[in-house]
Amino acid sequence: MIQTTRILNSPFLGVYMRTWENYTLIPSNMDRDVKSLVSESLKTEIIEMTVGGSKLLGSLSVMNSNGIIFSS
Repeated sequence: MIQTTRILNSPFLGVYMRTWENYTLIPSNMDRDVKSLVSESLKTEIIEMTVGGSKLLGSLSVMNSNGIIFSS
């Protein structure tokens, strides 16, 4: 089943989230329903955070099996 959601009133989830293997980075203080939907759909553990106060986690990070790099 296809489910849709918005993050921070935007349909562009990839700007605000980053997923790799078992983890999904998601902005702090997100709605509990959104966190549950993302976690259950992707079968990943949610990590809430910001990068330098920014919620643009998808735009400011890259992840692979060796680690995570954040832009400043």
